[in-house]
Amino acid sequence: MKRGHFVLLVASSLQASCGLFGNFSLQGNAGGAQPTSSTGSVSIGGSATTSSSGTPSTSTTIASSSSTGCMDGMIDDNETDLDCGGTQMPACPRCDNTEACVVGGDCKSGHCASMKCAPCATGVDCAGSDYCDTATNGGQCKAKIANNMACNTNLNGADCNSGFCNAGMCAACTAGQCQGTAFCDTTVMGGTCLTKQMDGASCNATLTGADCSSGNCVEGVCCNATCTNACQSCVAAKNGGMDGKCANITNGGSANSGCNGGCDTGKCNGNGACSVQPVNTLCGPSASCADSMHVQSQGKCDGTAHTCPTPAPTACAPNFSCTNNACNTSCTMPAQCAPGFLCDQNGGALNDKCEVCVSNAAVPAAGCTGTQGCNLTTDTCVQCVTNANCASIPATPRCKTGGNTCVQCNMTADCAALPATPLCKTGGNTCVQCNSAGDCPGATCTAPNVTVAASTCNASNACIAGASGTCSGHFTCASGTACNVTCGSNDATGDSKCTPTSVIGGVGNFWCDGSSCQATQFAGAASLCTRNSQCVGSCCVTPGLPAACTPAKVGQCI
Repeated sequence: MKRGHFVLLVASSLQASCGLFGNFSLQGNAGGAQPTSSTGSVSIGGSATTSSSGTPSTSTTIASSSSTGCMDGMIDDNETDLDCGGTQMPACPRCDNTEACVVGGDCKSGHCASMKCAPCATGVDCAGSDYCDTATNGGQCKAKIANNMACNTNLNGADCNSGFCNAGMCAACTAGQCQGTAFCDTTVMGGTCLTKQMDGASCNATLTGADCSSGNCVEGVCCNATCTNACQSCVAAKNGGMDGKCANITNGGSANSGCNGGCDTGKCNGNGACSVQPVNTLCGPSASCADSMHVQSQGKCDGTAHTCPTPAPTACAPNFSCTNNACNTSCTMPAQCAPGFLCDQNGGALNDKCEVCVSNAAVPAAGCTGTQGCNLTTDTCVQCVTNANCASIPATPRCKTGGNTCVQCNMTADCAALPATPLCKTGGNTCVQCNSAGDCPGATCTAPNVTVAASTCNASNACIAGASGTCSGHFTCASGTACNVTCGSNDATGDSKCTPTSVIGGVGNFWCDGSSCQATQFAGAASLCTRNSQCVGSCCVTPGLPAACTPAKVGQCI
């Protein structure tokens, strides 16, 4: 059996048993067996060269120990048909269409189909990167043409390495210049038209999806969707599915982007959403002073929201300031106190506290206004603490004892210089005329018998003068404050305690009958007399006796 016949027998056996060559193009090409992407054609030991015109020149080369030449009228030396094809050296001519072949390199057309040379129909019928020139012999595989070489404008760039024929010359493409579903990849030879990739195939991110049939290049693969959700992916390693199909990232998987809210974990929850931090997880900026009296606390996650809440500023404790990102709670210096407050370091319960005032060393006290003093018990400004705070207020020059207000007096001595109101009101702090009747003028008796009752003290602490009058019973004043109430003896001494004014029709004295004052009698009065003093301008005489005064005798006034 000749070697060529053996090759055909092997190929026929493979075709019959495995269908290996059915609907396949067996094409010669440099580098050994190479199945094509769509027809499954195989090159066996072929090598091809191309002329500058693009016409393929293919030879098959398998060393033969008994080569007798290609023109002996026999199928021998690995020929695939009569004096053509095969792998022997030197190479035999390629076979014509319909002649037997093993690979495309055995054929002038460059295409071997069902063990017979045949015209190519498209580039997939050709080996490697060759194209099918349907205008030559009904279809002949040729090597593609380099840029700046002439091309057939009817082939729409199929004959160019770049896939783009511009005005009859192969050239680098730019975006939008490729035919059909091809795209221009400017990263290949400056611009080459390539077939777009199906979902799941690798893609070039710099082409922004132009190299994908879907138009979506996501995470380095062509994807069926834009898949922009932070917790969705087109990569099987992330979504647990398949490359090229957008699906949720598995639970606990890292997000592609996003998931960067203040309370996000950066991971996904398996449902297409970002997982969040547990309740009360600190988030956002650290605590800081919102202003001199308020602190801005750090936020805390609520367990559901993705964003970190911003708490409202919190006021510092009364009188304290916010420094070094925190509210002060004690002080050693004024800066730790709110504006207008001082640091109390005087000791006691309020030590190291911020207060309005802390000392009475001056008038006004530091932290206070006007003439105010500082109540060191409460550390607050008051009207007065000492008389010094009230000294400039004439109407109220004293500081109330046990209080912090300016008053007129605390004691009677404070009113001594005020004649009209010399006393300090009992239970009060104003100068008054009296606190009781004893503070007002007493009763008086002015000779011979004019009286004035004692003054009284009214509710307004003013003295009310007593009523004027005369001594009762016609007595005279016993002293400057009282009347006689008895005359005591029926004689001149007793008469002196009686008033000299007569109440019986004329001027005369009253006389003392030993206890009470009696009016003197006129002459001829029916009443009896015993002393001349009992008569008005006349003598007391015994009846029937001469008209002469006869004291100590019972008689009549004459």
